[in-house]
Parts: sequence; C-alpha cells; structure tokens
Amino acid sequence: SADVLHNMRDQLDDYKKEGDGMFVKFNAGKEHQLERYRKLVQSLKDRKIKNPLLPTLEKTLKEVAVLWSH
Repeated sequence: SADVLHNMRDQLDDYKKEGDGMFVKFNAGKEHQLERYRKLVQSLKDRKIKNPLLPTLEKTLKEVAVLWSH
C-alpha cells in the first residue's frame, strides 16, 4: 500500500507538470490507471484489516480522480 500511495503521489505531481502527456510513458491510459488504483484501494478496504494508510490512499485517490477528470 505504501508503494501505491507513492505512485499515486508521483503521478499527481507529474500530471500537474505535464498534463495528459505524462501517460505516453505508460502502457495504459489515464482511465485504465485510475481504475487500477480504484481496484487496489477497494481490495484493501475489502480485506477488513486495519491499514493505517487506507485513509490517505482514499484521499489521494479522490485527488487523482478529480484532477484527471479535467
């Protein structure tokens, strides 16, 4: 989960600098990346195991979703 959080934050920063152009370095587009993050966060929630990073992951996912929807 720490890796996912780190990746989301890096991509947030990259997107703010490069916009949609940042996705050329990925095999998947923006929608696929966002769906992948949603599934990862949901799988952590579904485990019902207390994960101290979960609130931060959910908050960061919302930031990503809002930014990438523009």
